[in-house]
Amino acid sequence: MSGKQVLMLMGLLLPITKANAEVLWGEFGAAFNLGASINTSDEDNGPFLSADGLTVVFGSDRPGGSGNSDIWMATRTSSHEDFDQPVNMGGVINSDALEDRPCLSADGLTLLFTSSRPGGHGGLDIWISTKPDLDSPFGAPVNVGENVNSVNADSRPCLSSDGLSLYFTSYERPGGYGSRDLWVSTRLSVDDPFGVPSNLGASVNTSGTEGGACVTPDGLGLIFNSDRPGGQGGNDLWYASRTSIQDEFGSECV
Repeated sequence: MSGKQVLMLMGLLLPITKANAEVLWGEFGAAFNLGASINTSDEDNGPFLSADGLTVVFGSDRPGGSGNSDIWMATRTSSHEDFDQPVNMGGVINSDALEDRPCLSADGLTLLFTSSRPGGHGGLDIWISTKPDLDSPFGAPVNVGENVNSVNADSRPCLSSDGLSLYFTSYERPGGYGSRDLWVSTRLSVDDPFGVPSNLGASVNTSGTEGGACVTPDGLGLIFNSDRPGGQGGNDLWYASRTSIQDEFGSECV
């Protein structure tokens, strides 16, 4: 995307289900800009809000980074306050390659992100970094592995709240429906590697482009972007829901 991409959050984030969200909070609130402490005249994108709402991680090519895009982090002491000035996540996480589209686990101890650094399987791969406790820094990232990463571009990770399902975007991966599809890879425990991914199917993916999945805490809702017919513009936000985690997702426009 050319020009500045404004980093924004919706007034309502991650409803448990769309139906519950409408009962508890009404319709989605209007988007608002996070302001000059977060946004710059450079490219600021791919925000991910921590489960407690006190940390946001995102990609930016602003000055002060290590490469053409780095991962930055901003914190606040209360969900009613503005975020403090972002800090670069440093040379352990960032490299002179591209790093962006980060995701934090629900407990805040795992960071996943997209990178074009050496050591991957394709042009873009998903990498993972962990730490033993919240007061420790993140360790050296490792590639998520060839089950998830392919010779194609694999990016935009989102981890389920139990840490067992990894949703991500893949470009031109065999077995997909279009140029960019949403996939999910699962594992039996947080100590196991992720398995061979499955395409989310024709109710979510189309012959167009789908990406940027964000799963709700209960695993029953999925928000993503798509340029499929029926939206308001080139790429719209869509919502997919299911009645249990054993079911497939259906989709509707947010």
